[in-house]
Amino acid sequence: MHRKFTEKDRAQYVAMSREFYQGDGVSHAVPEENFNKTFTLILQKNPYLEGWMIESQGRAAGYILLSFTYGNEAGGMIVLLEELYIRPEYQGQGLGTQALTFVKEQYRNRGAIRLYRRHGYESIVYREMSLSLTGRM
Repeated sequence: MHRKFTEKDRAQYVAMSREFYQGDGVSHAVPEENFNKTFTLILQKNPYLEGWMIESQGRAAGYILLSFTYGNEAGGMIVLLEELYIRPEYQGQGLGTQALTFVKEQYRNRGAIRLYRRHGYESIVYREMSLSLTGRM
């Protein structure tokens, strides 16, 4: 099950974020105050962020962090899957696949995709790079 963050999720989210950023898939540490700041902004209904809890049998199994921006290349709003974390004990149960399907169904603009394809547009793959101006990457 997927549901938007509520205040009662703060401790679980912070704990899971800590787990996520200590994992092998992440190349740099993130200050814990960032987790709390992000959570607070989400609860304040910041238009650029959303957080979703992933639950299994009523327990916190993971989370989804999304950010929103306008993209000139896309010609509209873009949803970025910032983080998808499934706790190790819940991995292999299909929760990651369910979360990705949920995000696609929740935010996909199917009409726009069909329009672009009908006019000969194709998906492209390219390398994206970033530079931290705060020195925290």
